[in-house]
Amino acid sequence: EQPPAGDHFPAVVVKTGPDKADLSFLKCFSILCHAARERLDVFTPYFVPNEHLLVTLEIAAARGVRVRLMIPTLNEHMYMVDIGRANYEPLMEAGVEVYELPGMVHHAKVLRVDGDLVFAGSHNLDIRSYKLNFELSLCFRDRPTAEAMGRHFDELFRRAEKVDLGRFHNRSLGTKLRQGFVRLFGPIL
Repeated sequence: EQPPAGDHFPAVVVKTGPDKADLSFLKCFSILCHAARERLDVFTPYFVPNEHLLVTLEIAAARGVRVRLMIPTLNEHMYMVDIGRANYEPLMEAGVEVYELPGMVHHAKVLRVDGDLVFAGSHNLDIRSYKLNFELSLCFRDRPTAEAMGRHFDELFRRAEKVDLGRFHNRSLGTKLRQGFVRLFGPIL
């Protein structure tokens, strides 16, 4: 028997952990980025991408998709903010818009694709989330839910500060060295 209309929507559970050899999260991330036609919004408190994640975002932007990445700058581990910043420049040069959300810890881990596809759960964009930690996220297509979530995240984009490539490129040498140094530890954090 079919449940009444409105009581369900299609969803897929994506789980990862050290007990699994597959890379379900990376596969799902790639599929979602490839599926984007107009917009791809990425929200993560920890941005420590591997080369695969960076290239996938850059390719989406190269296809003409508006790719926006939002990272909160108030973090219990401030070195994580620097690791993320060490990866901004090639993304922005490829057309990815990078936003920083100041003054608040925001732990949303969400990908929003176009107007109806959402990936949300506990996965950050870091190696711990797709290899070391037990993580669980839900991928679903439901326009009313996606739009409700979208209103919240659009408000966060209005509050966030867009990182300017020119100003970012001209940050101090000391800042560049610090960010480059902590980036070396990204694969083990």
